[in-house]
Amino acid sequence: MNAPHRDTGFFTEPLAGRDPRPFGAVDQELGRQRHEIELIASENIVSRAGWRRRAR
Repeated sequence: MNAPHRDTGFFTEPLAGRDPRPFGAVDQELGRQRHEIELIASENIVSRAGWRRRAR
C-alpha cells in the first residue's frame, strides 16, 4: 500500500493564494469583528439602578 501524496504547502502557503474564497470570508468576518459593534441582549446583567428603575 502506498501512502497518499502529502501536500507540503498546506500549512505553509498563505490562505489568500491557496484558496481565495475562504480567505475572503475569513477576512470579511475579521473586519466585521474589528469595526462593528455587536450588542447581545441579556437579562442576566443589569445594574442595580436599572433593576430599581424596572421595578417602578
